[in-house]
This record gives sequence, structure tokens and C-alpha cells, in this order.
Amino acid sequence: GVGMTVDAALSIYAANADGLAARYDATATEAVLSGLMDLIPPPPAAVLDAGAGSGRDAAWFVARGHAVTAAEPVAEFRTRIATRAPQARLSEASLPALEGLAGPFALILVSAVWHHLDPQDRDLALGRLSALLAPGGLLFLSLRQGPVPSGQPLSALDPAAEIDRAAAAGLALLRRHEAPALDAAERRGHAHHRVQQHAILGIDGVEHGVARLLGEDVDH
Repeated sequence: GVGMTVDAALSIYAANADGLAARYDATATEAVLSGLMDLIPPPPAAVLDAGAGSGRDAAWFVARGHAVTAAEPVAEFRTRIATRAPQARLSEASLPALEGLAGPFALILVSAVWHHLDPQDRDLALGRLSALLAPGGLLFLSLRQGPVPSGQPLSALDPAAEIDRAAAAGLALLRRHEAPALDAAERRGHAHHRVQQHAILGIDGVEHGVARLLGEDVDH
């Protein structure tokens, strides 16, 4: 089953949806994906936002002509997504299993989610993401860096280990981009908190990465 870390995180998100949405929306999608923008496929591409939160990124992709599926298990966030991105297909599916979703997706976003999954769930999630990616599809995986506050439903992440994990799922690192935690509250609370964006190119997909599924024909 899903680890207690995920359950604890979801209950916290549900209870604090308003404040968290305001925090997410204080940072623009362009800033979050700044190091990967040129890798985004041309519209209309099938895009999955796994853990879509406030809908900030889903709305951005919809506005640019993409066919967006927003997977978000927290009902309070789904209500917001439906309002701001009515063209997006809404799903209650949650990492790691992402049940009920069918690909293929040209791009999968996994942002501000990975640190809530324990290692076993990350393995499960990568296999599922890999299966949902189209040939040559991309996974944008964001990895939270820095100390884990005590009592928080977070796991410490070693980017190298996560890239190895992705490789085991058939994905290969295309690009890595390191960015500071962008909102002021995060900066104050976690002086050493960074986000590493990973572009993993894949048929299978990897907090921000893109993966390529090895062993597939990747010439287009």
C-alpha cells in the first residue's frame, strides 16, 4: 500500500490547501521549468501533471495548447484546477500507482512530490511513469534538496541515487538544472533547500527530470 508518508502529506495538503495554493502560485511555471523550457514538445502534446496541486502548471500548459491530464488526489486542489483549467482532464490518481490513467504522454511533470514517496514507492512510481510515457517522451522530475525538517512527511533525496533508480526503470538523464527554492517562505525556512530539475528523456519517464527509455528507437 501507499506509505504513511504519502497519507500524512495528503492530509496536510488538504488542511492547508488555500495557503499552499497561494504559495505555489507565487512562483511562475516559467521560473520552475526555466532550465527545461526548450525541451517541452510543441503543442498539442499530451501532458500529464502528476500531483498537480493548485493547477498552476496545468493551466500554463493548457493555455499553450496542450492536452493536459491533471492527476491530483487532494479534492481541495482538484476544485481549484477545475476552475482555472477547465479544459484539463481531472483525475484523482495518486503516485506511486497512478491508477486509472492511460498514456501515452509526451511529457510528464512530477513536481514537489517525489520527497513524499519512500524508496519502494519511488521504484513503483518510476515503473508506472515509464509505462505511461510515449516513445521519446520526457519526464520532468523535481527533486527537493536540503535538510528534512523533523516531524515532516518528507524523505531525504540523493539525486544520484534517484537517477540510478530511473536508469533501472529504463530512463536516461538528459539534463540536470539546479534552481533555488523560489518562494520567500521556503528560502527563510530552509536556507539550504534547493530544487534540482532533471530532464530525463524516455519511453518511460523520471522533482524535475526527463528520461528516455533505453532500448527503444529514439531517432525521429
